[in-house]
Amino acid sequence: MIIQFYSKEQFDILAPEGELNAISLNSELKPLVDQSLCNHRNLILDFSQCETNECIHSEQLSIWKNDFDAQKLSFVICGAKSDLKKLLLDVSQSLNIQYAPTQVEAIDIVSMEIIERELLDDF
Repeated sequence: MIIQFYSKEQFDILAPEGELNAISLNSELKPLVDQSLCNHRNLILDFSQCETNECIHSEQLSIWKNDFDAQKLSFVICGAKSDLKKLLLDVSQSLNIQYAPTQVEAIDIVSMEIIERELLDDF
């Protein structure tokens, strides 16, 4: 699996390409997610170039969501196709993970969450 990594001003984007499964999620994607978390960066996972033939274990996504929430950071998933999209939509609803159809919409969600946190910190 190839993983594109983009670092923007207020967030990182990880865009894996190819076959996505539980092993690649934990072995290849996890170190980069942890790096964003350690650097206190909001994160967008863009799955638009991924395909999967198996069920992705939602436990890892839930752990990442909780870790980002604990540091008051955004964690958004976007851009999945067909079966992966259905799976991620189900997971995002059950785990309260933000899901956006496109990367642009994911960026908007992160931007709004940053503004919301700034406003709430003022009170």
